[in-house]
Amino acid sequence: MLFQSIPQELPVVKREYQNGMYSTLPYFLSKVISEIPYLFGLPFLTMSVCYFMIGFKKTFVGFITNVIAYAGVSWAATGLGWFLAAWTGNSAIAGALMAPIIMPFFLIGGFYQNDESTPVFFEPVKYISWFRYGFSMIMTN
Repeated sequence: MLFQSIPQELPVVKREYQNGMYSTLPYFLSKVISEIPYLFGLPFLTMSVCYFMIGFKKTFVGFITNVIAYAGVSWAATGLGWFLAAWTGNSAIAGALMAPIIMPFFLIGGFYQNDESTPVFFEPVKYISWFRYGFSMIMTN
């Protein structure tokens, strides 16, 4: 997992950045490119098993829509993991912070709570929840 490797590589990246060897963009792009098979392959594999078991429309467009929605939610959660790992510098702390940060997005995302019943003070959380957009994309199927 990428968010576990970032704290281990952070001292080397900082040193090489301070020595002017390269900027942080090539490091980040190489990490993203190396994770593409995992970030797209796992949602594709999971959805190819679950899609037909759940009983969605048996069309190619519907299947690809669900794969894209699932991959988007996975990528957003992975991005949060990257941010927390780089911010804290410790994978244990990043993992501990992940659940309390993700849980409000998950609960307000539309699967557990109806949009109309969301309290007014949670409205901003509802609109930045990646679970909401992924769930609404899957529900159009």
